[in-house]
Amino acid sequence: MKFKRWNKIPGLLFGIALVTALLAVPVSADSERVTPEAGYAAHDYTIKTLYHEDQAANGLYEWYSGGLDVGYADVAEYFDGANPNNDGLLARVYVHQNSFYQEEPYEQWMETNMYTQTGEYVTTLVDDGGGWPQCVKIIGNEVWFSFTGGSGAGFYSVPWSPDDLSVYPATPQLEVPDIDYNWEVEVSALDGEIFFAGLAGDEWEPPADVDHAIWHIDQVTNAVTLILDVGGYSSGFAIDSAGNLWSGEYLLGWDPTMHIEACRLGMWTKAQVDAVIAGGTYLQWSDATVVIDLGTRAGTTYNWGPNDIEADSGGNVYVSLNTYSSWGENYEYGAVIQVYPHEGSYATKYITDTDSTGNDNWDWHRGMAFDGEADIDTGGYTDPTQFPSITGNRLYLDMDHNQNDPNSPDQVVGITVAADYDNDGVPDSLDNAPETANAGQEDTDGDMYGNAVDADFNNNGSVNIADKAILGQAFTTYNPDCDFDSNGSINILDKAKFGVRFNTSEPWY
Repeated sequence: MKFKRWNKIPGLLFGIALVTALLAVPVSADSERVTPEAGYAAHDYTIKTLYHEDQAANGLYEWYSGGLDVGYADVAEYFDGANPNNDGLLARVYVHQNSFYQEEPYEQWMETNMYTQTGEYVTTLVDDGGGWPQCVKIIGNEVWFSFTGGSGAGFYSVPWSPDDLSVYPATPQLEVPDIDYNWEVEVSALDGEIFFAGLAGDEWEPPADVDHAIWHIDQVTNAVTLILDVGGYSSGFAIDSAGNLWSGEYLLGWDPTMHIEACRLGMWTKAQVDAVIAGGTYLQWSDATVVIDLGTRAGTTYNWGPNDIEADSGGNVYVSLNTYSSWGENYEYGAVIQVYPHEGSYATKYITDTDSTGNDNWDWHRGMAFDGEADIDTGGYTDPTQFPSITGNRLYLDMDHNQNDPNSPDQVVGITVAADYDNDGVPDSLDNAPETANAGQEDTDGDMYGNAVDADFNNNGSVNIADKAILGQAFTTYNPDCDFDSNGSINILDKAKFGVRFNTSEPWY
């Protein structure tokens, strides 16, 4: 693998970026569907599925999504293998699950897909019948995924091949059979141990009082061990930077409004978990070291229920929350909270909140993925020279497509601190040109540099005579990589912007 090499910002280019930022028209950095709390910002990226553009004409519908992870893959090489400089050039991607159906003849199927950081479809990792998609996670050199409610429900894996995307779609390997409502899989950053959550099938014969539970899988013997009887319905879990286990309990009242009952978040220490793996008795809520009541959404009588849980390397935990009413009610809300160490225990604060005013805007706060090296509050820019450490810190949230409109696409919402140097509505930690306004975030060559600043058309790290020749050819043939303002034409304005960057080298902000 190779990575983009960034040097100090050339003085001339920094001046141009500064002028551009000063001239940019300030816009809100808020997502259209998520309202950040003070100090935070969110930006929507639309997941453009393979079927989205023509699904209405062909009777294809996106039905459900579940699972989100962030990785880095060689999408530039995949898009343009003829350029040798693209080989091994990693860029941020989403791995995401969708299920689809067609009306006539009726058929439902599930896919695990890869998208660029701006939501463009790249390739399908797994094209499988399956049922309802639940989770997807990059674990070492594998991608684990699960589905529920269908024949063969359980956890599967395919190779994670970021350098060679031509291996996809790949044939999945069954990792954990006969596990339904399999909401989450996680790996401990401390020791590489793998855990998963779900209900057990008949073959397992678990304790009779176990509903939703968390299990450990031995990677040598494939033996599974019940770690925690969570109870309730599906909820995500996380292993924090100290190896502690965090889980939520999601309860439904099943009354006419399906208003969820009071829910909670708990933490069990690594020592407790290790003792169970060594042969001890499985854990219950009475063993929790920390229990946090998730409470009720302010101004309502609707209790929060946990959906997914993620952890960063700074000891913080993030929880996506939902309220839930009946399918015909208009009381759907979502939020993300941060749980952080405070005075010997833990405290919580809101990062985002939403108000879905009616069934037409019904979006679930589902899977999350943290991308970075520290606390989300440290913000920062992405720095490819620091791979695998990433200086920009951000949280990605999967929000289902509008449940009342199957033609609407899924949405990934990037959440980070509110700093937005160029005032283009995209916070710095999510921006592929953080000092030059480019609200559209176009990046047609998939190298993580926005078109607005990327004059290195051959991706060799510098702008020179070879790039000038590529631009010259684009004047007559059109090349989207050379279209700085992404207006569909190559003209004198693009030539002028190229001239400013001639004889410069990375980074381009």
